[in-house]
Formats: sequence, structure tokens, C-alpha cells
Amino acid sequence: MVGAVVFISVEPGGEEGVAEALKNMPEVKEACLVYGPYDVVAIVSTDTLENLEKTVVEKIRKIPKVRDTTTLVISRLIK
Repeated sequence: MVGAVVFISVEPGGEEGVAEALKNMPEVKEACLVYGPYDVVAIVSTDTLENLEKTVVEKIRKIPKVRDTTTLVISRLIK
């Protein structure tokens, strides 16, 4: 499995809609609204790095009101 933490910047007022869209994606294990430089954080898990890329580029980035994403691939899960 390939895991990642995806930090998502959203247009003002779009946080709830983005979170709802993430909730319906099977690759997204958790989605959180946060304060700070990002608006939403998603924990994503896929079977391959290629599918992780597709999830971020073809699904998450295409959600209406998503401005930008920053993805951190998990190298090793501790707990």
C-alpha cells in the first residue's frame, strides 16, 4: 500500500463541499477541516504510486473550488 497526506487549499467558502467530495472517494481514509495555511487535509491510501498520482491529479485536484494541493508520501507508518 502507498499512503499519503494531502494538504488542500480551497477557495473561500468551499471547505465543506470539498470535504463532502473527499468523503465519497474510497482512497480517502480520513478528511479533516483544519486552520492554517491549508484548509483541508486528506489521508489517502492506494495500492500503487501510480494510483496515488491518479487520485491526487485526476480526482482531488478536479474537485470544484480546490486551488492547490501539496502531497507528502508516507515512507513508513509508525503507528
